[in-house]
Amino acid sequence: MTENPAKTPPVADSSPNSQKPSTGAAQPAPKRPLPPYQPDFFDYVIDYGPAVFRYSILSVVGPFVLFLILLALPFTRPPLLRALGGEPHDQIFKFEHMPDGYTKGLEGCKLDERTSGCEDMSIHHGSGSVFLACGNPLDRLTWFPPLLPMCKHKSEAANRDTAYKYDLETGSLTPLKVLNLQGGFRLHGLSLYEEADEPKKVWLHFINHKEKGSCVSMFRHFLGTDELDHIGTVCDSLITSPNDVAATSRNSFYVTNDHKYSVHTLISTLEWPWYAAWVYKPFVSIWPTVLRIFEDVFAPFRWTNVIHCQEGSCRVAADGLVGANGLLLSGDGKTLFVNNFAIGRIYIYERDTATNDLTKRGEIIIGAGIDNLSYDPNTDEYLVALFPNLHKAGPHFMNPFDTTKYAPSGVGKFRYNSSTSGEISMDIVYYDPGKLTGDTTVAVSDSKRSKSLVGNVMSKGFVVCDHAL
Repeated sequence: MTENPAKTPPVADSSPNSQKPSTGAAQPAPKRPLPPYQPDFFDYVIDYGPAVFRYSILSVVGPFVLFLILLALPFTRPPLLRALGGEPHDQIFKFEHMPDGYTKGLEGCKLDERTSGCEDMSIHHGSGSVFLACGNPLDRLTWFPPLLPMCKHKSEAANRDTAYKYDLETGSLTPLKVLNLQGGFRLHGLSLYEEADEPKKVWLHFINHKEKGSCVSMFRHFLGTDELDHIGTVCDSLITSPNDVAATSRNSFYVTNDHKYSVHTLISTLEWPWYAAWVYKPFVSIWPTVLRIFEDVFAPFRWTNVIHCQEGSCRVAADGLVGANGLLLSGDGKTLFVNNFAIGRIYIYERDTATNDLTKRGEIIIGAGIDNLSYDPNTDEYLVALFPNLHKAGPHFMNPFDTTKYAPSGVGKFRYNSSTSGEISMDIVYYDPGKLTGDTTVAVSDSKRSKSLVGNVMSKGFVVCDHAL
């Protein structure tokens, strides 16, 4: 499409020879012409807001009609959910109504405010180093696909989070320098991989929500340094809405998709009719966001999955999950735990270490919304982050630094190995009603050093405890 340049109003000649006799009537000021369409919507609104309002009235009416339709659908939710393979979940939250003021495991815990929004952590027990994937919660309100983002950053360069390393012995927190990575670095889940014959190296895999598509970025790290050396990024059509990653080698991994449909932005959906009035943009381009809203409002559906990628080639490893979220390989690498966030269950898969095929062996019913997992080889126990009350988590996510809206959160602990049979019990070892943070997405513990860290996605700081959970 060829754009016609805007005409510039004539400029009066102020030289003495150019003066013309006045007619006695005030001349109307030339109207400021509407410039040609600019693709940056926000810059356009700032400069020509009134004109945009007049010409884009349909961009308000259209989404409003869609909103009314969605508003009516909850009345048909139960049969609709069953027809689409959904899963009832109204009875799973057995920790939703804890007594007022109830706490557990908070003694000896304090808030470390040197960074915020550390959604995931992975611990290297040999060196006592904890690796953290952190980001400003306010930035996540503008672009973080697990939530419905309100707008985009203006460039990939602005979409940069920070990975840190925390020393359990000294308490030092070191930001890690990212080498050889171009574009965005918006962090989410992470996984650590180590090899016995390379004791001075670890490999870290991060979920990276780049604005052109979410991917998995892989790095090499030399222990004792402050650098992450980028060795590759995997982006694939099967990686649609990644949440967490579990490394199986230096360059292979499992990754969960927490939604079936990818997300654009809420603003891009609302502004679509305005764009279409000036440039041709197929209607189908807004469907991922519309379907994503549908998926969030009427979830849970068995629409999510686990993907395995090796040397850049990806395939579906497990399907039919309900809000697949955190995942973790067992200490021997033969079992994969996959959290189903919306129904509060952990699915247990037997892993074929030669082919990376998965076979479901059972499940653990937790009784709360669940997020990331961690493992302490010293005690052979697993920790899982809990959302006891999802109704309170929503308002907190939209107001991350408002402590009056902090939601309760917790950490559960269980034990499992390949010979475990029968029902697996879980104990709550940490429960915060909102005193320290408003959410908990991960907890790591080192029983030998008697230290624990508790992370979050949308709160200020992270929690350090001087005891093992």
